[in-house]
Amino acid sequence: MVSCVTFFSTLFTMILMAISSPVKTSVELDKRISHAGTGTWFQPGLGNCGNWNTANDPIVAIPKDLYDENNGSNCGQWIHITDESTGKTFFGRTEDSCPSCRSGDLGIVLF
Repeated sequence: MVSCVTFFSTLFTMILMAISSPVKTSVELDKRISHAGTGTWFQPGLGNCGNWNTANDPIVAIPKDLYDENNGSNCGQWIHITDESTGKTFFGRTEDSCPSCRSGDLGIVLF
């Protein structure tokens, strides 16, 4: 009787371990590019990506040249921004283009 209980306990444990084993999957990550530039302020509204945004939305505007170069494919992408003078970080979603921004600059909604 003890050997049957031991056998089934061991079998049950092995089944649980097999079920809970991690499954190896492959995930394709986006290419990460670092830029340095100046942050400018802008008033949100209807952006080039076709969405209405308010000052409460965490959005950014990329340089118009970059927007045009990629045919607007940057819309909806999240950007990680670090203020190098303070170390503060910010995440913003690309929703507009910035005609006055140079390469590397961003338009940021301050809230």
